[in-house]
Amino acid sequence: MRIRRRSRSEKWLERIGELPWWQRVAPLAIPAVGAVAFAGRRRMWQGIALVASAVEEVADTIEDAAEGLRDTARKRAGLTAS
Repeated sequence: MRIRRRSRSEKWLERIGELPWWQRVAPLAIPAVGAVAFAGRRRMWQGIALVASAVEEVADTIEDAAEGLRDTARKRAGLTAS
């Protein structure tokens, strides 16, 4: 009977088997967290774009109101509108 030496992969599997469950899961969790962060980053930029669009709409409304007020004030003052 011949005794064979354990391969590197068998040694690694044995070492991994001795670790607590949370240390065994960590190598799988790190890429998963990275994927979630990447997806979250995309959602964050989508949210920023949505807020920026809403702010632009409000700014346009305020600008239109200010122009209307200016034109009305000029008309009442007897000045010509530019």
